[in-house]
Amino acid sequence: IVCVSHWQRQQVQDFLGVPSSKLTVLQNAIEPIPEHEKPDPKECVNIIYHTTPHRGLELLVPVFEFLCKEHDNLHLDVFSSFEIYGWKHRDKQYEQVFEACQKHPKITYHGFQPHDKVVEALGKAHIFAFPSIWVETSCIAALEAMSAKCLTVTNNLGALPETCANFASMYQFTEDGQKHINRFASILNNTINVMKEQNNWTNQLEVQKNYFDNFYSWGFRAKVWDLLLKGLADGSQ
Repeated sequence: IVCVSHWQRQQVQDFLGVPSSKLTVLQNAIEPIPEHEKPDPKECVNIIYHTTPHRGLELLVPVFEFLCKEHDNLHLDVFSSFEIYGWKHRDKQYEQVFEACQKHPKITYHGFQPHDKVVEALGKAHIFAFPSIWVETSCIAALEAMSAKCLTVTNNLGALPETCANFASMYQFTEDGQKHINRFASILNNTINVMKEQNNWTNQLEVQKNYFDNFYSWGFRAKVWDLLLKGLADGSQ
């Protein structure tokens, strides 16, 4: 069984009773986000959410609405729809949160867009806001955001600590919805302030991009897959 994170491997081993000898970990891969110059965050801090709605969008929107009262220069881009999987009908249960996005003057709701449009938006974004309530086995949205030099605000649910590799501003997950909102709002607010008021994050983001572009690139991951498949073919795996 191929797992996309060591966290997932442990879950498979514990819950399904699959022996370690039958498991291997091959992490996800991305095409690195091209180099780009970010807009000045002192003029506007651009926040992005670019994954399906069930992963925490209903927590992000009220937090963003609250933070807009604390900051006058925020903007949120939301790329979120089950249409990416061909399940447009599943958007129905999130109509209210989509409508809240469409009505807010500082939120642009994009729905489903081609990948190149998302990449373009990541190039302009400063922060990936991801109050995850879905147990991620990995997270390609986080990988791409961190390749795009976005500060990432998320929690430690599932494989997110492994995926984000200590680069994210991470808080303790809780099942209590109000406590989750409070923790997320506090960390996101601090991250906005760091983005607006300090310059020491630029070096961190260069190191971050270098890590994710190399460790999670298809150029690197394809070689790992090649070694695994050759090992299976010659019986050494």
